[in-house]
Amino acid sequence: MKRRFWEEDDKIFGGHLYSNLPLGTFSYPSWGYFGNKGIVLGFYGNGQMSGVINMPIKDRIEHVLTHAGKVHPQLREEYETAYCTFWEKTPYSLGAFAGGGGTGNSERLATLNKPDNRIFIGCAAISGNGGWQEGAITAAWRQVKQLHETVMSRTATA
Repeated sequence: MKRRFWEEDDKIFGGHLYSNLPLGTFSYPSWGYFGNKGIVLGFYGNGQMSGVINMPIKDRIEHVLTHAGKVHPQLREEYETAYCTFWEKTPYSLGAFAGGGGTGNSERLATLNKPDNRIFIGCAAISGNGGWQEGAITAAWRQVKQLHETVMSRTATA
């Protein structure tokens, strides 16, 4: 952006915009406050946003400028350039993290979260919030609790 209008005009310093607009997550940088220029993450979506993700890059940019402009009318005037990528279409990546969405996802997650003899899996990919630290921590604590319960039940019957 030509200038950090979200800070100067709207007093927004880092964080995310969540709305009913078809933008997925719109994020503001949490660094470089009061700098001359800045970068916003204008669209971060998933399968629910596949219509946008499958658009040509020029159309994706226009989509963000149009919809985010409803919150920030100055966006189009301050816009300089954009970069677009879709992790699932990036060669040798096939996604930034494990998603596992779709039909039967909760059943798969429940199965993966159950211990299999001495194997306990605790990672973001099976947390229901894959790709984020919160999911990894939640999954790890879940498995620590299950491991503790398993050990205690075996100790009680020994």
